[in-house]
Amino acid sequence: MKENKNSLISHVDLDGVSVVIVAKLLGLLEMEDHPTLLDYSQLYVDEEETISAVPTNENYSKVYYADLGISEPIYSSLTEFYGKENVFFFDHHQQSLLFGDKENVYADENKCGTKIFYDYLKSGKRVPTILDNFVNIVDAYDRWLLDSPLREQSENLNRVLYRMVKWNAKNNYLKARPFIDYQIKKFLSQTGTKAREFFFTDYEKYQIQLAIEKEEREYQYALENVKKREDSQGREFLIFHGSSKISYICNRMLKENPHSQYVVAVNTFTGNPRVREITGRISFRSREDEFDCTHLKGVEGHIAAAGGMLNPQFVHDLYNKDDYELGYKNETI
Repeated sequence: MKENKNSLISHVDLDGVSVVIVAKLLGLLEMEDHPTLLDYSQLYVDEEETISAVPTNENYSKVYYADLGISEPIYSSLTEFYGKENVFFFDHHQQSLLFGDKENVYADENKCGTKIFYDYLKSGKRVPTILDNFVNIVDAYDRWLLDSPLREQSENLNRVLYRMVKWNAKNNYLKARPFIDYQIKKFLSQTGTKAREFFFTDYEKYQIQLAIEKEEREYQYALENVKKREDSQGREFLIFHGSSKISYICNRMLKENPHSQYVVAVNTFTGNPRVREITGRISFRSREDEFDCTHLKGVEGHIAAAGGMLNPQFVHDLYNKDDYELGYKNETI
């Protein structure tokens, strides 16, 4: 193994890519390093999620794993390969809390992955206020803090990310790299200035406006195919299919349908913007004070925002057949 060579494994959403930004700005990674960004569907090699697919590499001496959820196969795979003392976990998903008493595991449901990681790295260091503000904005978005004063900024930051994604790149890091590099350059340009608050450039403001226009188009598309159902526990829910702007659509649907307790989004994104197809990926949003998404079968994540990767045919039937539902992990809930 190369001495003191760090590896970072993280998620591909705003929280996950912000982990990369923090790691580079605070010196854990070199600016030229290429961390591994994974989607949830890349974590396992089997549908039962019993065999980890998280990559290992003997060129690294320490591994930092953030915002992907911790399971026994993943924990065992990484710690057995690198040694428990050389793997560090940072996560806030519900299932990760079960590993909170293990060595080098930092699990906290009250912070997003980026904030847990940031608080760990900045310990004992002086950090610019603008970076601290950025991390709190990411936290407001990822933990779905709808009443936060940072909520509008957080939604706009997420819009910038997805406008800057290079969709035809060969891996997830290269897809997200334009956003990562742009934010790092913006932070470094403020070194020595009095800028204390995170801000959007004119270029970013233009991208935000384009994203808002697309959100409206996608929302109208979702309204054309949304269905209202009642599950076996008597809970009203909405189910629709769409290929982008899932979080925005779900949140808006909950606002406009006060009697629905959760929303099921059937993700039809294929990588080709011209092709929509049921892939098996589904997303969930709920009212946090009314229903916990993770009580549903095949669903992991957070109380108000969760997801799952299921058999595509089952998801097809779930959407098309009124008598199909996910069901509950505990039928007494």
